[in-house]
Amino acid sequence: MSDTRTTFPMHEPSNPTVIVEKDGYRASLYPGFVRRLAVLKDGVETDLYNQDPNVPFYLPPGSDKPWPSNVLEFSAPSPERRILLQIDDPGQAIGRIEVQFKKPEAVKPGSLLSGVGEAVESLLGDPPCNGGEGEVDFTLVIEDAPVLCPPACPT
Repeated sequence: MSDTRTTFPMHEPSNPTVIVEKDGYRASLYPGFVRRLAVLKDGVETDLYNQDPNVPFYLPPGSDKPWPSNVLEFSAPSPERRILLQIDDPGQAIGRIEVQFKKPEAVKPGSLLSGVGEAVESLLGDPPCNGGEGEVDFTLVIEDAPVLCPPACPT
């Protein structure tokens, strides 16, 4: 990789971690991947993070792409829910990720596979949380395609 500081204005690299808190939700994210993070609940989308399009994410010297792998940590208020997503997108092919959280009463207490194992449970035959029968409490929406410098450096 070439040193992009020779062709673009000098600027310190952006912080690789942003922590946001709003309405009891908390997220730690890599702004080189996440352009927007929102919660969709009862038909209303609330932004937790939304990159200002006039302020790019400044890549480190010599980099022309964001990190191919990153972690997004998210937690919701009572009853506490937490998810840790390892995102590996070396080809920058992901545009949007949605994660549905079940209502507390839709979670099967006592199940050996409840909580984190719900994905395994769905593989074993239980229907996925698809919004039917009022199962979905809220949806976490993750959108990629942040403004990066380079190439979109202010002049």
